[in-house]
Amino acid sequence: MRDNLSKTSQDNELRVLKSFFNWCSDDGYIGRVPTHNINPIKKEKRIKKPFTEIEIELLRQNAKNKRDLAIVDVLYSTGVRVSELCNMSLNDIANDEITVFGKGEKERVVYLNAKAMLSLKQYLKDRTDDNEAIFVTSKRPYSRLKKSGVEVMLRDLGERA
Repeated sequence: MRDNLSKTSQDNELRVLKSFFNWCSDDGYIGRVPTHNINPIKKEKRIKKPFTEIEIELLRQNAKNKRDLAIVDVLYSTGVRVSELCNMSLNDIANDEITVFGKGEKERVVYLNAKAMLSLKQYLKDRTDDNEAIFVTSKRPYSRLKKSGVEVMLRDLGERA
């Protein structure tokens, strides 16, 4: 293992080597797997700190438009993944609830707080397209917003804030 790599990268390399040697053993190229007794590399577990109220307000104030503000509010209110946010459709909304389809097609209901409901309603009221997605691109033909687009927007928003 190379010392200049992070522990996560070292563990990834170890997994690749173990997989390779297991394949070699399974196909009869080697008799014994040399990586058999090597334990996975322990990584530091970092607990992510939640945003403070001031940080959230800075994000809200630096949002370029109603869509970006609604995205920030919905993400903060519900705690959904960005991919789940992108897959939300208009018919998934019922009052202050949104049905979300998560990993493994698991369905769950998340709840919007008052700020999120208000900013989402204002954003949806101003939309002129008929796309079924809740969040769409800001330019025609108004297609469903993709995960990478939201990530770029959030990164830019964080830098501005």
